[in-house]
Parts: sequence; C-alpha cells; structure tokens
Amino acid sequence: MGGWRHWLAVGLGIFYVVGSMAFYLWSRGRGDVAAILRLSGGERQRLIDTRASAVAGLVTLFFCLAGMVVDLVRGGTGNPWALILGVGGVAYAVAAGVLVRRG
Repeated sequence: MGGWRHWLAVGLGIFYVVGSMAFYLWSRGRGDVAAILRLSGGERQRLIDTRASAVAGLVTLFFCLAGMVVDLVRGGTGNPWALILGVGGVAYAVAAGVLVRRG
C-alpha cells in the first residue's frame, strides 16, 4: 500500500520538469514565462510570478480546507489536511513578519 503514491509523486515531478523545459524551448527563451523560468525577469515578470504564486496558494488552501471538512464530516480527524493548513498558516505568518520587518 502506498507504493503507487511514491511513483505518482515521482511521475508528477518529472512531468513538471519536462513540461517546463518544453515550454521554455517552445518559446525560444523569450517572453514572460521564459523570463520567470530563467529567474531573470524584470519587475513585470516578478509581479506576474508573485501573483501566480498567491493564486496557487489560495487554491491549495481552499482545496485542503475542503478536504479537511469532508474528512471531518465522514468521522475522520481532518488529517493530513489540517496539518497542511497549519504549515501554510505558520509559513504565511513568518513570511508576513519577515517582510514587514524588512520594510
């Protein structure tokens, strides 16, 4: 049990890397996404990356929240969804604190 999950994670990681490289090559290294993938974008590309990361974080938050609620309704403990939500909350609080201090 669980062995297939390991291979699913490995497969998704490979898919992400191959997909990113394919898009980069397809765009011939030009454009906003290519600049973000190169980590050399200007202010506009960094803003796009920041907003995309924020949207991805919110979608993940709501997915985990829904997963926790469904698990609780079924009589479960809400885990691992509650753990993921807790880690996300702590990470957000720490990041916000660091960014506020930096000014």
